[in-house]
Amino acid sequence: PGSAEAIAGAGLGVPDERVLRPARPPYDADALVAMPPFAAPRDLRVLVLRGAGGSEDWIRRLRAAGARVEICEAYGRAPLEPGDAALATLHDWLAPPDADGAPAFVFTQREAAERLEATLASRALAARAHAAAALTIHPRIAAVLTALGWRDVRVIEPGDRALAAALEWTPDSPSSHSV
Repeated sequence: PGSAEAIAGAGLGVPDERVLRPARPPYDADALVAMPPFAAPRDLRVLVLRGAGGSEDWIRRLRAAGARVEICEAYGRAPLEPGDAALATLHDWLAPPDADGAPAFVFTQREAAERLEATLASRALAARAHAAAALTIHPRIAAVLTALGWRDVRVIEPGDRALAAALEWTPDSPSSHSV
């Protein structure tokens, strides 16, 4: 849903029926290749729009079954290190609860959760952060967050609208306090 929303928002004019996606979560490559068109993909032409360095396993499986797969790396991923001002603000947000509520954390990548965890630990903020809501778009990311010690982990639909709805739903977490 998030990719379909981005394609429509970019004005690419791709008819909705030309974009293949799972009907329900999880929205990932494994769910995609389990769909009927991929049961016998011999000579099926597939264009994969993905981030740089994305997963190759499912693409190898399609090619081995005879699909003709082209890859377009449409975006890159680069870790962002929060600056001192952002970390000071986060420290303030994680102070004992007050009338302004607690922050909500949004995770869209497993690697981002692991990097933030290391940053929080280095600043002695991990225990306080783990009490805040952690929103994520995939069960695998949720499992990582739970293993790291986050107590309120919620899997939400991908896309801007779903994120906005989840932030509105998060108790005591005004959107201005979400990182």
